[in-house]
Amino acid sequence: MHRPDLAYDQPTAMGAMAYTDSVLHSDRASHFLQEGGLWRQWFQDAPHMHGDDSISTYLGGIRLACAVIDGCADT
Repeated sequence: MHRPDLAYDQPTAMGAMAYTDSVLHSDRASHFLQEGGLWRQWFQDAPHMHGDDSISTYLGGIRLACAVIDGCADT
């Protein structure tokens, strides 16, 4: 089901999935991120999402959050 109204969690969820792929050397997110995939469809249909539909911004946010958590765990 398409839910363009769920802007609060879709970018974070896709960023987390892409991050998990990078850590586990897997390829689960590409199905959603490819041309015509559900991420791109959602991004295009969500009126509040603007700019590039690249996952890199959201992946970067997840990487930053993980780095902060790792830093806190080391103290």
